[in-house]
Amino acid sequence: MLGFLPEMSIDDMARRELNQGDIDQYGTGFDETKRGAFNWQDQLGAYLAGGTKEEVLARAAEIRNKKLSNTYNDKGARTRNALTTAGLTPSYKGVEGLSTQQIEDLQMEDEGRLAAFSTLTGMKGFTPDMVSGNAGVQNMNSIASRLLNAEAGRIENKKDERYATEQRRLDLQEQRIDAERADRYDLQAQQLGLQRDKLFFDQENLKADRQFNRDQMHKESMMQLFAGLTNMGGLFNA
Repeated sequence: MLGFLPEMSIDDMARRELNQGDIDQYGTGFDETKRGAFNWQDQLGAYLAGGTKEEVLARAAEIRNKKLSNTYNDKGARTRNALTTAGLTPSYKGVEGLSTQQIEDLQMEDEGRLAAFSTLTGMKGFTPDMVSGNAGVQNMNSIASRLLNAEAGRIENKKDERYATEQRRLDLQEQRIDAERADRYDLQAQQLGLQRDKLFFDQENLKADRQFNRDQMHKESMMQLFAGLTNMGGLFNA
């Protein structure tokens, strides 16, 4: 209806909803926990623009997903290409319906899977058919454990106890170093996640405070307007 006017189109409304943080973290709906997310004013704006709430949401999701795709599709592309070349299916397949945290978790998972697969390829007795396309880190670590045990068995059969003992010691040392490194990475990832969560909630609180202040200012303006209209009515009735 009035969508041809500046800042009045469905596209403009969708971008405002995104900028105001009114879309939920998955890009699939309005944030119902946030006060003022697509309120009656937005409903009226959508109607005047010749659209609906659903159309605003669909456009906001489209814009949001495109922006995230531009950010994350290139990130980790080499890892995903390497997984595909190795016959593995990447965990990250796109951003639609996922939060930023979920996207980053999937990409981190792909990095872990590639590292685990690379370890396997260097182990004696490994063949590609041991790993399915959707195998995760835990599954590949289990295969690595079986290969290590098999190798230990072959060493035992050589009846060279000193060699076997030393080899086991080196294997255990390497596993311990890998485990310690993995624990450090996991702790760092958790700390980063907590920092991101704190930043997110701080930003959300700031947005909520700003929205509340805007609502209060709007309410006061309306009250002043109604008071002025009442005074004018009194003048006409005098």
